[in-house]
Amino acid sequence: MTTQTRPLPDAGATGAAETAGAAGGPQGLEEVRGGAAGFDSLLAATPVVLAEFGADWCPPCRALEPALRRLAAEYAGRARVVSVDTERYPALAGRYGVLGLPTVVVFREGREVSRLLGLRPIGALRQILDGALAGPDGTA
Repeated sequence: MTTQTRPLPDAGATGAAETAGAAGGPQGLEEVRGGAAGFDSLLAATPVVLAEFGADWCPPCRALEPALRRLAAEYAGRARVVSVDTERYPALAGRYGVLGLPTVVVFREGREVSRLLGLRPIGALRQILDGALAGPDGTA
């Protein structure tokens, strides 16, 4: 498998928990494994992917993590939310022109469709995910 689901340290007020989905693989924020090959497999297998390029030492990346976990739960079955450790996979970050952290890139059918740099509110992340999930004519 190319991704690993990170356990939730605290389910929070929503009571949400990460569980393995019956049809769509793991639910929740996933950490990319396997470098470029693993990421390419993920993009090929999943129509819409939100990828956060970050690092453990990056405070804004850590601050973004709760929003990413919430989005992973909200969009389960429709999109996958993954984290790419740029320290572990610098070539992958370089391939996508990641110059600052965190960088969030949304892919549709393997192609980049949106990008946000820096710590952004969850509403901005929802907006780019919803745009990727909408069809070419703006409908889902």
